Amino acid sequence: MADALLGPGFESSSTAAGGPPLARRRGLFSDPKFICFMLAIADAFAVVGASSFMLHAYVSGRATDLAPYVVISGLQLGLTMLSLVWFGSYSVSFITSWPKRFGQMVYVFAALTLILITVAFAAKLTDQLSRVWFFSSQTLILAFLICSRSVAKGVMKSLARKGVLQRNVAIVGATAQAGKLIARYAAEEAFAPTVVGVFDDRATRVHDSVAGIPVLGHLEQLTDMVRRGIVHHVVIALPWSADARIASLVANLQALPVHISLSDDLVTHRLPAIRKADSSTWGTVEITAPPFDGVRGIIKVLEDRILGTIALLCAMPLMLVVAALIRFDSPGPVIFRQKRYGFNNEEIIVYKFRTMRPDDGVHAAFRQAQRNDPRVTRIGRLLRRSSLDELPQLWNVLQGTMSLVGPRPHVAELNMTFAKTIENYEARHKVKPGITGWAQVNGLRGETTLESMQSRVAFDVWYIENWSLWLDIRILFQTVFGVWLSKNAY
Repeated sequence: MADALLGPGFESSSTAAGGPPLARRRGLFSDPKFICFMLAIADAFAVVGASSFMLHAYVSGRATDLAPYVVISGLQLGLTMLSLVWFGSYSVSFITSWPKRFGQMVYVFAALTLILITVAFAAKLTDQLSRVWFFSSQTLILAFLICSRSVAKGVMKSLARKGVLQRNVAIVGATAQAGKLIARYAAEEAFAPTVVGVFDDRATRVHDSVAGIPVLGHLEQLTDMVRRGIVHHVVIALPWSADARIASLVANLQALPVHISLSDDLVTHRLPAIRKADSSTWGTVEITAPPFDGVRGIIKVLEDRILGTIALLCAMPLMLVVAALIRFDSPGPVIFRQKRYGFNNEEIIVYKFRTMRPDDGVHAAFRQAQRNDPRVTRIGRLLRRSSLDELPQLWNVLQGTMSLVGPRPHVAELNMTFAKTIENYEARHKVKPGITGWAQVNGLRGETTLESMQSRVAFDVWYIENWSLWLDIRILFQTVFGVWLSKNAY
């Protein structure tokens, strides 16, 4: 049964005791959507390359006005990429179903060619363009698009054999719907997810297995498996009429950094139109997804790696000066290490410049820093006021445990306290913690009371739900020119 779930030739890399094979936990750059992202970049270069190559071959040794060619080449690139995106040719389902989509690709490209010809006529450029160049470049582009999708599918298939691309799915609800869903997974030829188990809070009233997949326990066990990176996707398989129970499950699960989907209702399996729908959805409707899934995650990682490296190099001279001042100001280590909780509630070590006397700041029981706190050293007071004590966290960013921008990580004691008293507090752990964040640039710094923490959580959740690269850049600029001298920092 487990082998059938993976599909022919798609073996997983490990096996769970008493259950189906488990897919290997993958990194961002082995995500299928990253392959699709790289395919889009390759397509853009191919369009420019094909147009330039054919233009060079045509105009070599001839006196030709290049302006019309530049205009049409620009339209060729823009319209080709827009058409491919609109058509969905960069979706995982499109690539994994190749070459069944060959005819659709040719149809779309033919329509695109007609649009370009129409534009050329409307702009009165046809007399200035070579038809040989135009149709040759279009043919070359189409040939590349066809070959590139064959290569992309081959790469995905190769990675899937190693267990890299397999998704581990947990089904919530030991119902007839769950059985239908498992059977649907088993019927997939390739790239089907691995069902690691079924979970149901009514475990004492249900069977030990559903369609050969074991019932593993309650939501607590499911949450633990998500925290350990075993489960990537949760599917709720309950009747749609149980809307109150579904809403409760979503509320309990949405703080987890996984995809959450709702299975088709049983009635949909009896509707021919539904059965003919795109099988890549595997009979589910997505409710929530990790904030930095796919291309968004790629952009976020590149932002952290590139800007983090630049920031560290620029800050290194200042950090050396700060380290020397700390060493001369008071005895003890320069760097202060503290346990906090990061992405997926995983324990991380956060680095800061030491701002307190070692005996009070390290060995004593946890106590928040307060205004005019006697434990803070002379240099430490300046560092905390200017937020320069946070600079060593650039190492955390390059290590991958933190991000430049994100919800600020709180000490373990505060984290456990507020998780029990503030709604949506755990949602902050759906992303990596940041050196700075939306809450901080809006003045929420300093001592953390219950009221101020509720406001911080609201800002953090808003940031997670509305993230964009431009928002991060805005926050970084506001941090550099505003937060460093915040009156609330002490």
